[in-house]
Order: sequence, then structure tokens, then C-alpha cells
Amino acid sequence: MSGTLFHSKAFDVSYYIGNDGQPHFEVLPVDGDSISLTHFSWKEMLEYFRALGVPADAWPTYDSYIDLPLADARSRNKVLSAHLQRVGELPEEAPYWAKFVSAAVQRGELVFFTHE
Repeated sequence: MSGTLFHSKAFDVSYYIGNDGQPHFEVLPVDGDSISLTHFSWKEMLEYFRALGVPADAWPTYDSYIDLPLADARSRNKVLSAHLQRVGELPEEAPYWAKFVSAAVQRGELVFFTHE
């Protein structure tokens, strides 16, 4: 199974009427990307950071990028950024995605993971 890792300094929203007849929006990275990531890789990264003192609830994780609460993601990224600043630079042997996400946050990007 996989989810999607989003990273970008800015996000747009695209509004539409869903199959349920209700208005919805999807979140789209402006200057970043959305990357398919296995749940195994995501959990490996969370465990790596947990061992360094970053709690699992610091990570912005959502069920879907549809109707994703961007204000909540921004707020949770502030908390995450503070934790990652405390951790500091990661060693070369750190998991790839740990280094990737840490670098994105250091660049001022908003990051979040969706399970779909």
C-alpha cells in the first residue's frame, strides 16, 4: 500500500463538485511535488524520528488530499519544524525519506502525508 507525500512552499486548491453532488477541493503543490510513498517507508521515517524524540503526532498526516485542512497542516508544520530544528542535521546513514523531508522543512516547505 502507498500514500502520497506532499511538499511545497505554496499550495493551490482546485474546487469541483464531487460525485456526491457536494462541493470539494483538492490541494495541489505550486512549487513542490506530490510523491507516491509506501506506508512502510513513511513508518520507517516516523520510527527513525521517534527515536530522536519527534513524536508521531507532530507529523501532518491525513486520510486524503481532498478537502485537506491546510490551516491545520500549516499549524502542524510549525510544530514539526521546531522538532526537526532541535534534531539538527541528519547523518548520511539516516533513511532517505527522513533526509528528504528534513531538507524540505528546512527550505520552508510545508509537508504532509495522505493515506490514499
